[in-house]
Amino acid sequence: MRLNHLKDEDVVRHAHAIASHNPKDHAVGHIGCQADQIRHLLLDDGTRAVCLLDAPIVGDPELPDNQAHALLVATRELPDDDVAKIRTRLLIAFGELQRFAA
Repeated sequence: MRLNHLKDEDVVRHAHAIASHNPKDHAVGHIGCQADQIRHLLLDDGTRAVCLLDAPIVGDPELPDNQAHALLVATRELPDDDVAKIRTRLLIAFGELQRFAA
Protein backbone atom coordinates (compact mmCIF):
# COMPACT_ATOMS: atom_id res chain seq x y z
CA MET A 1 0.00 0.00 0.00
CA ARG A 2 1.08 3.55 -0.57
CA LEU A 3 0.92 4.59 3.08
CA ASN A 4 1.18 8.31 2.37
CA HIS A 5 -2.16 8.05 0.50
CA LEU A 6 -4.06 6.55 3.44
CA LYS A 7 -5.26 7.73 6.84
CA ASP A 8 -3.79 5.83 9.80
CA GLU A 9 -7.14 4.16 10.54
CA ASP A 10 -7.34 2.95 6.92
CA VAL A 11 -3.88 1.36 7.19
CA VAL A 12 -5.04 -0.51 10.30
CA ARG A 13 -8.30 -1.59 8.59
CA HIS A 14 -6.46 -2.91 5.51
CA ALA A 15 -3.86 -4.72 7.60
CA HIS A 16 -6.55 -6.48 9.61
CA ALA A 17 -8.42 -7.43 6.41
CA ILE A 18 -5.27 -8.95 4.91
CA ALA A 19 -4.40 -10.82 8.12
CA SER A 20 -7.94 -12.18 8.44
CA HIS A 21 -7.32 -14.59 5.55
CA ASN A 22 -5.44 -16.88 7.94
CA PRO A 23 -7.10 -17.52 11.32
CA LYS A 24 -3.65 -17.87 12.91
CA ASP A 25 -2.65 -14.34 11.83
CA HIS A 26 -3.48 -10.94 13.25
CA ALA A 27 -2.11 -7.52 12.36
CA VAL A 28 -0.02 -5.74 14.99
CA GLY A 29 1.58 -3.10 12.77
CA HIS A 30 3.11 -2.40 9.39
CA ILE A 31 6.46 -2.01 7.70
CA GLY A 32 7.12 0.52 4.99
CA CYS A 33 9.66 2.16 2.75
CA GLN A 34 9.75 4.69 -0.04
CA ALA A 35 8.79 3.46 -3.51
CA ASP A 36 12.10 4.77 -4.87
CA GLN A 37 13.98 2.32 -2.66
CA ILE A 38 12.07 -0.53 -4.29
CA ARG A 39 12.43 0.85 -7.81
CA HIS A 40 16.21 1.12 -7.34
CA LEU A 41 16.70 -2.58 -6.62
CA LEU A 42 18.98 -3.68 -9.42
CA LEU A 43 20.07 -7.05 -10.71
CA ASP A 44 23.75 -7.91 -11.13
CA ASP A 45 23.62 -6.74 -14.77
CA GLY A 46 22.44 -3.27 -13.63
CA THR A 47 18.83 -3.59 -14.82
CA ARG A 48 15.85 -2.91 -12.58
CA ALA A 49 14.76 -6.01 -10.65
CA VAL A 50 11.14 -5.08 -9.98
CA CYS A 51 8.43 -2.60 -10.92
CA LEU A 52 5.65 -1.12 -8.80
CA LEU A 53 2.26 -0.86 -10.44
CA ASP A 54 -0.78 1.04 -9.19
CA ALA A 55 -3.49 -1.58 -8.67
CA PRO A 56 -6.48 -0.12 -6.81
CA ILE A 57 -8.79 -2.58 -5.09
CA VAL A 58 -12.44 -1.78 -5.75
CA GLY A 59 -15.41 -4.02 -5.09
CA ASP A 60 -13.42 -7.02 -3.84
CA PRO A 61 -15.67 -9.35 -1.79
CA GLU A 62 -12.97 -9.93 0.84
CA LEU A 63 -10.82 -6.78 0.92
CA PRO A 64 -11.90 -3.19 1.59
CA ASP A 65 -11.62 -0.72 -1.29
CA ASN A 66 -8.07 0.63 -1.44
CA GLN A 67 -7.13 3.25 -4.01
CA ALA A 68 -3.55 3.17 -2.64
CA HIS A 69 -2.91 -0.52 -3.44
CA ALA A 70 0.16 -1.35 -5.52
CA LEU A 71 1.68 -4.54 -6.92
CA LEU A 72 5.35 -5.42 -6.98
CA VAL A 73 6.29 -7.51 -10.03
CA ALA A 74 9.59 -8.85 -11.31
CA THR A 75 10.80 -7.29 -14.54
CA ARG A 76 11.43 -10.73 -16.00
CA GLU A 77 11.68 -14.41 -15.07
CA LEU A 78 14.39 -14.66 -12.42
CA PRO A 79 16.47 -17.55 -11.13
CA ASP A 80 15.98 -18.58 -7.49
CA ASP A 81 19.30 -16.96 -6.47
CA ASP A 82 18.17 -13.56 -7.76
CA VAL A 83 14.78 -13.92 -6.08
CA ALA A 84 16.52 -14.65 -2.77
CA LYS A 85 18.74 -11.56 -3.16
CA ILE A 86 15.73 -9.36 -3.93
CA ARG A 87 13.82 -10.69 -0.91
CA THR A 88 16.78 -9.93 1.34
CA ARG A 89 17.12 -6.40 -0.06
CA LEU A 90 13.39 -5.81 0.41
CA LEU A 91 13.54 -6.95 4.04
CA ILE A 92 16.37 -4.49 4.64
CA ALA A 93 14.60 -1.65 2.80
CA PHE A 94 11.33 -2.12 4.70
CA GLY A 95 13.05 -2.11 8.08
CA GLU A 96 11.47 -2.29 11.49
CA LEU A 97 7.86 -3.01 12.35
CA GLN A 98 5.81 0.09 13.17
CA ARG A 99 3.31 -1.14 15.76
CA PHE A 100 -0.26 0.11 15.68
CA ALA A 101 -1.30 2.32 18.58
CA ALA A 102 -3.07 0.39 21.35
